[in-house]
Amino acid sequence: MNIITFAGNRAEYYLLRPLLKRLLSEKKFNLKVIISGDIVKESDSQTFKDIQKDQIKIDKVIKIPDQYKLHSEKIGYLCIEIPKFLENYSFDLAIIYGDRFESFAFTIACLHQDIPIIHIEAGDLTEGGTYDDFIRHAITKMSHLFCTSTAKGIEIVKSLGEEDWRITQSGILSYEDMKK
Repeated sequence: MNIITFAGNRAEYYLLRPLLKRLLSEKKFNLKVIISGDIVKESDSQTFKDIQKDQIKIDKVIKIPDQYKLHSEKIGYLCIEIPKFLENYSFDLAIIYGDRFESFAFTIACLHQDIPIIHIEAGDLTEGGTYDDFIRHAITKMSHLFCTSTAKGIEIVKSLGEEDWRITQSGILSYEDMKK
């Protein structure tokens, strides 16, 4: 099974890390990874170093030019650049994490390449009045399968009109990492 995933910031990578390591340990999965956003701009390159230490191959790095300041501009740029990579492969599944604007762009690109999408942490709620919930729920509506971290998340995904059989309460993927 050919799988594509994306990380646009440090937190997103570390939250996906346990899943990525597990997928890489199974011979039946062929995993491709795109990184972009804040990971590319880190002054100490710590996330890059950790990805290498985790023995996860980065298949594509997309640097967003500094001329793009607004999130909408960055989303547009990524929607142009990501398909250039995707069109070279035949993917069976795209894994999308959370609620970041970079992941929103990745979702748009995968949807329009007809790649089935699984949304991790679908249905979560962010406190504090950010754009996160708008983006997260938009990603959910463009996805095909949903992993929620809570029972409340299941109810929210259902309230968005998604079918029960598409929803799984998986908990927080990085729980084992956090315990360490």
